[in-house]
Amino acid sequence: MSQKLEEKKDLIDTQLEMDIQLEMDIKNDNNKNDNKNDNNKNDNKNDNNKNDNIISIYSNINDNGNDNDDDNNNIINALDVNVLKKFYEICFPFNELFSWFSYGNDEWFSCREFAFTGNETFLRYKSFSTTQDFRKAVIQACPQRIEAGAIYSDPPAEHALHQNFRPIKRELVFDIDMDEYDPIRTCCKGALVCNKCWSFISTAIQVLDNRLRRDFGFEHLLFVFSGRRGVHLWICDDRALNLVNDARKAIIDYLSVIQKSSSSHDKEVYLPKKLNPFLNITYNRILIDAFENLILPQQELFDFQDQKIKILSFINQNEITNQNELIEIIESKSSSVEKWNAFKNFLQSTKVQKTNKKGNNNNNNSNAIKEIIFTYTWPRLDTNVTKDIKHLLKLPFCIHPVTGKICVPIDTEKCKEFNPSQVPTITDIFNELNNAITKTNITGNLSKNQNLINCLNVHIEYFRKFINSIREKRQLSISTF
Repeated sequence: MSQKLEEKKDLIDTQLEMDIQLEMDIKNDNNKNDNKNDNNKNDNKNDNNKNDNIISIYSNINDNGNDNDDDNNNIINALDVNVLKKFYEICFPFNELFSWFSYGNDEWFSCREFAFTGNETFLRYKSFSTTQDFRKAVIQACPQRIEAGAIYSDPPAEHALHQNFRPIKRELVFDIDMDEYDPIRTCCKGALVCNKCWSFISTAIQVLDNRLRRDFGFEHLLFVFSGRRGVHLWICDDRALNLVNDARKAIIDYLSVIQKSSSSHDKEVYLPKKLNPFLNITYNRILIDAFENLILPQQELFDFQDQKIKILSFINQNEITNQNELIEIIESKSSSVEKWNAFKNFLQSTKVQKTNKKGNNNNNNSNAIKEIIFTYTWPRLDTNVTKDIKHLLKLPFCIHPVTGKICVPIDTEKCKEFNPSQVPTITDIFNELNNAITKTNITGNLSKNQNLINCLNVHIEYFRKFINSIREKRQLSISTF
């Protein structure tokens, strides 16, 4: 195994040397062309050579990989500086991001903080006045990750020059990470994500979209796949932009029903007997269906001892006349769905003490069913991301450095159908681009041919519609970009 890793390391080192030499050759060719004042025909020919050489080299990285592990191949692509450079030159939606973050006011964009993460580097307080400046800086730095922060009182690049430098606006943001679901998912753990456990995330998207629109009146919500195992939410209404930290904390506290626990056995939800009417609506409209028709059968909860213990922990054992009978009834059923139905029927039966001597309802198990369903369906949020106006968040359309997947927006109306395994990767993009160049014999600057990347088109188009919805609300003219 070590010999195999050494061979792959040698291949990567050799490839990096080739990439560096290629960049030097390209720069030398460009200098020669400038000095000789070649005509446009020769310039186009050189462009074609660069396109063919660069794309073929990226293809060779994949072709020479002996492993069939897609993630390993994507690691090579996603971290290679030349791959990043071409991705930013051809695919990255700079114009759309400028339109979004300016909100019709170019000064807002110039006062927006950006941060670049590279190989052992992290640069904060970067800012740009125009789309061109932004694009030039990104292509020059080729960061592995680009994050955005708040809009400040002054350009962040000049923060050392201003004594009263402070954040003044910021989208209300949320972070949902699959790691938080480890105590309740059975199919995967840690960084691993499959379609079964993605049901937790799709349910969280539905809940947040519903509650934030209905309870707070927000309209412009953008959910973005994080590239590996989670989702980021950007709320872009004017009211959201102007929220102070205390208001942001109040909103996240309002939405935080889960009491986090490191153990899969511990109870994490304690609901009052009289449920908040807004929570009750969500429970009836979203949570019951998501739990009983998706999460329960997909996770097969009653087939795992730790999950069975967790579910039973919601019961007040003192109010059950025959605990052994409950266990026997559950175990007599085959599927988790059948066991759940038997469990519910037992709690609703006369074998659970429901009244005291005065005839008053004294059943502490009355909320058990609701608390269990909330535990397995309610969003598990990172409060620190939301409550601090200065918190950085990764931009849409970045490449995840480990998976090679693109951080694409998610259509909330289709979130149940969203499949993280089918998200376009950097390998998909360069394969499409290479095929397009081969078939159409494109000449000139590839950066003008973004529409060649079919796997990204639908996501960029959705992003544009989202931006235009903000512009329409602010009574601005719609741009065709």
